[in-house]
Amino acid sequence: MRSLRRRPLDIAARQSADVLTSFQREAWTNIVFSLTRRCPLACEHCITNSLPSTAMPVLGSEEAGIWASQLKALADRGLKHVTFTGGEPTLAFNALEVLARSASEADLETALVTAATWANSDRQIHRTVDRLAPHIAMWDIGHDSFHAGRLELGRLAIALDVLRQCGARVVIRFCKRADGTDRDYLEKVRGIAGKDIGVMVQPVHELGRADAHMCEDNGSALDVPCLSTGLFVREDGSTGPCCGGLGYAGRYSHPFAYGNVNETGLLHAWRKWRQDRLLRLQRLVGLRPLLAQLQRSDRLDPRALQGNHVCETCTHLWGDGGKEAETARRWGEESLTTAVLDGVETQLYGNVWQEDLSGDFADGVER
Repeated sequence: MRSLRRRPLDIAARQSADVLTSFQREAWTNIVFSLTRRCPLACEHCITNSLPSTAMPVLGSEEAGIWASQLKALADRGLKHVTFTGGEPTLAFNALEVLARSASEADLETALVTAATWANSDRQIHRTVDRLAPHIAMWDIGHDSFHAGRLELGRLAIALDVLRQCGARVVIRFCKRADGTDRDYLEKVRGIAGKDIGVMVQPVHELGRADAHMCEDNGSALDVPCLSTGLFVREDGSTGPCCGGLGYAGRYSHPFAYGNVNETGLLHAWRKWRQDRLLRLQRLVGLRPLLAQLQRSDRLDPRALQGNHVCETCTHLWGDGGKEAETARRWGEESLTTAVLDGVETQLYGNVWQEDLSGDFADGVER
């Protein structure tokens, strides 16, 4: 079993602390909408196990309109960012447009995570960009050698030029292969990205269909805090803690569900996400204290120590239904733990988040 002994942080890790804090601060004010698990692709490295299958539901315009009508209330309560993902979110095009428009009208920063499969024709490029660009601030395009067979680089280059012309902000997310055989392709992607579009290179994580494409050991996942991306809302209204492993693989069998927004409303679920003491502990100080406690009491699943990334560790720890979650959550609620977390949160973010729950939220249900 892997030891819980702390590894010394290297210079790169210390330099990344500010980036991590910035990411965590943004996630604290973010909601992620997964509009469908359906995708035209079936990439072998997909952490969401998305497929072209028609059996996978797509968010409808009517439901999207109901959610969209609630975004202004969330903005008034501190929400600043909305992210759209999937599957391929543009397959729920009308719902995406409704939500993106309402989010931008509420002065919320919007981001679209897409594989750009719509770039396979000029008509689709212009339809997508013309209708969405006024409401989408950041285009997060996933493209790498796994996607190459379904979208030629020349088509992606045309899409990037159209996005440039309308002043959109764009980043390309490139998942690298463990064997390094995609280095030349990475340079080609960088070539069409130019100097104005960033290319983010990341390893493949052992989630979803990606088990066969693990990258080299990236160091201890135990020294990295949870990277929860914000409340995760699926196309059926169910919720989760993030768009990582538990958002998909552990869809309903983990301790981080915050109700169905079709029944309780978005604001209720978002508040519950922000109030979750166990998630707060993971986000502020990482998984090491939880793992150490469980290991000392012989209640730790050994798989939780085998991951190279915090999302892998978290999925192994809680993905089986989180049988130890209530014990761990009690640790997060103890007065001493709360005091420590309050200090960490104040140091990182300037204050401890609090909200008056009287009035419209006194009984936990929106009025």
